[in-house]
Amino acid sequence: MPVGIVAAPALVAVVWLGWSLGSPLFTNTTVDALFFTRIARTREDAMETHQLTFTLERETKNTVRYQEQTDVNPAVIGTVYIQKSTVGNNPPKAITVTISNAD
Repeated sequence: MPVGIVAAPALVAVVWLGWSLGSPLFTNTTVDALFFTRIARTREDAMETHQLTFTLERETKNTVRYQEQTDVNPAVIGTVYIQKSTVGNNPPKAITVTISNAD
């Protein structure tokens, strides 16, 4: 079977599909390069402050492990490990962590 019989219709289909989707390769349209950075800024600006509660799950040799208490699935953070040198010999049964923009 000659290659041209298969290749010519395939090439026509690819060119037509590209043209119909408005690809900048086939049209005289410029791409908005800042589109994705605008989306990222919008998401950044929309960040809410989260106040999360963690309860003591277990102690290891050098750390204390806290598990996030939440009804939201999936959890925002999940598990937090804190060095025993930070919390001392009697670690608190529950801690609160606040997440917000640093600006």
